[in-house]
This record gives sequence, structure tokens and C-alpha cells, in this order.
Amino acid sequence: MSITQVKTLPLLQGLIQPLLDEYSRYFRMFRIEKKHFVCHKGDEANELFFLLSGRLMVVDISLEGRQTGLNFIAPGDYFGELSVLDDLPRPASIVAVSESLIAALPKSKVNSLVNHVPKVAERMLKDMCHRMRMVTDLRCLLGVPNAYSRVFLLISRMAKNQPYVDHFPSHQQVAIMVNTSRETVSRALGLLVTEGVIEKEGMRLIVKNPAALHQMASDFMISGSKV
Repeated sequence: MSITQVKTLPLLQGLIQPLLDEYSRYFRMFRIEKKHFVCHKGDEANELFFLLSGRLMVVDISLEGRQTGLNFIAPGDYFGELSVLDDLPRPASIVAVSESLIAALPKSKVNSLVNHVPKVAERMLKDMCHRMRMVTDLRCLLGVPNAYSRVFLLISRMAKNQPYVDHFPSHQQVAIMVNTSRETVSRALGLLVTEGVIEKEGMRLIVKNPAALHQMASDFMISGSKV
């Protein structure tokens, strides 16, 4: 992996040149096709992964084979750090939403970075706290009984107070994340479009009326319906 590519990774930005030179030698790069898995829940962890291009989804798969989407991974993000640090099996599976290019750093080199570069250790700690909060928010969302409300709340969560969501996931991917059917997601999004709350422009979803989005989520929860 080239020094230029290593420098683009947020986790390693700001490292002195000798460290970049040293660690860039240990990365391996590989491509993964859409719908193929990077790793599976329960796998042994020997590497930390960095997404260079493409898009990935973190999923939990139940014993019955049912998938629940937990999060999306965007270019520049790293993943798989929990099992690298605590020596336990992978807690979730990672599947490619689109063809993706990934770089992997061996576990021994990750541990060396964490132990000898405080800046990297601090970033990883803050990132893990952020991800724990996201998982907590998602579990709260999944506790909402109405499926339409879950879709509306997910859109609000993904927008993060911005007027749009880039690379909005497919209806099936949204269904996996909010534990409902693809048809229900289609109907919920169609309702938002009809009401003028959202608009689609290719892969971008524009939130035209955030207040109305929150109000509709609340109204459907109050209705008591599970549809």
C-alpha cells in the first residue's frame, strides 16, 4: 500500500513519516464483490480493515438466519477493531453493498500502533464510544412498534441534522435495518414523497421538511398501529 494511500486514512493522519513508511509495508489490499462477506460473525480476528472505496454494511445474523443491519461503513472508515483488541470472535458480519476495495493491517501491527502511538489509541477510543452510542440509538429505534415510524426515525438519524442523505440505502437495506419488509419501506417512503417531506435525486434523499418528518414519526407511534 502506498504512502499516499496510507495518509488518506483518518485513523493514521498526522503520523510522522518514519511511522508511515514502516506501517505502509504491512497492509494487504483486496477487492470484494457486491453481496459478498468481508467477515462473518464468530470469525477469528487477525486483521484490522480499512475501506478505501465502495460501501459496506454491518449486519447481525440470528440463529434463524434473519439479518439486522447495524450500520454502514463508508470510504475512510476502519472496522473490526473490537475483536483485534480483545481477542474475541467477530461480533457481527460485514457484507459489501457495492464492489469495495479494502486494506487490512495485521493484528500485531495494530497492537503496536495502539501501544506506541497515543494519538491512534485516543482516536480509536473515541470512535468506539461513538459507535456504541449509535448501536444504542438503533436498539431504541427497533423498540418502536410502528414500522413506518421506524423508517421515518432512521431517515432522521441518517440525515444528522443535514438537509439530505447521500448514498441512501436500497429499500431492502432499510428493511433489514428497521426489521420490516421491503414493501413496507416502499409504502412509507412513498407516503413521505406524497406529503412533500422528502424527495429522491438518484442516490441522494433530500429531507425537505424535517419538522414534518419528526411529526409523522410521532403520529404513527401514537396511532398504536404496528404497520
